[in-house]
This record gives sequence, C-alpha cells and structure tokens, in this order.
Amino acid sequence: KIRERINYWKEKDSVKINLRIIDLPEDIKFEIRNIRSPEVGKLISVTGIIRKNTEVLPRILNACFECSVCGHRFYISQGKGRVEEPTRCPSEKCGIEKGKARFKLITSDSVFVDTQKIEIQENPENLGGGAQPLRMAAILEDDISGKLFPGDRVTLDGILMADQKMNAGTPLTEFS
Repeated sequence: KIRERINYWKEKDSVKINLRIIDLPEDIKFEIRNIRSPEVGKLISVTGIIRKNTEVLPRILNACFECSVCGHRFYISQGKGRVEEPTRCPSEKCGIEKGKARFKLITSDSVFVDTQKIEIQENPENLGGGAQPLRMAAILEDDISGKLFPGDRVTLDGILMADQKMNAGTPLTEFS
C-alpha cells in the first residue's frame, strides 16, 4: 500500500518525496569497528560524531544528451563516477555512433542531486582504555546534504557500500 502511494505521488511533477525510516531494529545497529563484509549492501545504523565534511556539490543522476546530427534529445541514467556518455543515438531515424557524431550534454534538462561526503568517528566514550576511535566515510544526498557539521552527534541509517580505491597502485576497499 505504501508503494502504491509513493508511485502515485512520484507521477506528480511538483511533489518530491524523501522517505525516512525511524526506530530501526537493534540487530542492524553497529559500532564502526564491528562492520564487516557481510553487511555490504545491507541497511545498517551507525552512531558517532561527525569529524569532517566536504562542501555540497551537485551530482548528475539523469543526463540529457543531444545528438549533433539529428537533434534528438535523450536521457542516460548515471552512476556515482564520471558521466557515462552515449555510444550511439537511440533515435530509430538516426542511430549514428559516437565516433561519427557528437553528443552534447544539456545540463539545463539533466537531473541533479546535492551530495556531500562526511567522515563519522566512533563515540570516544564507548571505547575501552587507550583505544583510538575508528572512522568511516558516508555520503549524504538531497535534502540532508549541508545540514550536518563537524562535532555533531548523529545516527546514520543507510545501505553500506564498498568502494574500491587505488593507493600507490594497490587496490583497497573502503566502506561508506
């Protein structure tokens, strides 16, 4: 029933829905030091202190492109990294490949979301004597980006992601 209501409101152009789930069960609450690989891709809850944050930046969700040959405009859903460009025009009349035509990104018709990266640290009062608080990165999107600042005590609920980074040519996995 909730899904039906959300889908109904999604069809309305003037309505934007941000769903927040509260009172999550205890079995998904973790200390940063206890997060392990089985939690990747699952909903978890982490409590801590915000250590640092970045500025709020736009991230493209749905990029609008225009074919330089036929003028057809179309959208490509984007991931987290670089903008994925089209390989060919999807128009049945055109269908030209990337090397034979240019595809211009139309930012005014593309869909963006505000994004901010933060670093959260374990609460020092929850640690044993001499233990250093561990940290992890988190990505805030849309209406909650720009609302949290270093020193704020927070509980973050979200899907644990594993990103691969390169460090001096060595691949490392980082949770966020």
